[in-house]
Amino acid sequence: MFHGVPWTLRAQDSKDGSWCMSLTLAGKASSTCDKLSLGNSRRSIGYFGHLGRPGPNYWTGPITSKAKRVVLTYTDGHRISVPTIPAPTGLIRQVSFYVFITGCRTPAPKRIAGLDARGRVVALADAFPQRRARLAC
Repeated sequence: MFHGVPWTLRAQDSKDGSWCMSLTLAGKASSTCDKLSLGNSRRSIGYFGHLGRPGPNYWTGPITSKAKRVVLTYTDGHRISVPTIPAPTGLIRQVSFYVFITGCRTPAPKRIAGLDARGRVVALADAFPQRRARLAC
């Protein structure tokens, strides 16, 4: 639950590194598919998200299971951190997942980094499209 709004994350993967996932938030589903390369820190994280209407904003994705926390840094420098979510049984690859659900008036993300138990970066995504700093929901 996020402020009383229910959410569900579903995922599937394949031996070739492909994965698909969906986030259902307040009864509306969004989904994406991509490839994950666990041997490369810049490809061992995937993401998709939503800014603006209808809110709330969210960022979610698969990440190497080496990551224990995920830190999202916004364009204004503000950071938030969430623990990773272990993969459900039945997935082939060693992945975990993360979900950031935030209020409607948050800046665009600048960087998402996965940290291991010692705080070292093991996954990194920092090539987000430039958007206005704040979008209203």
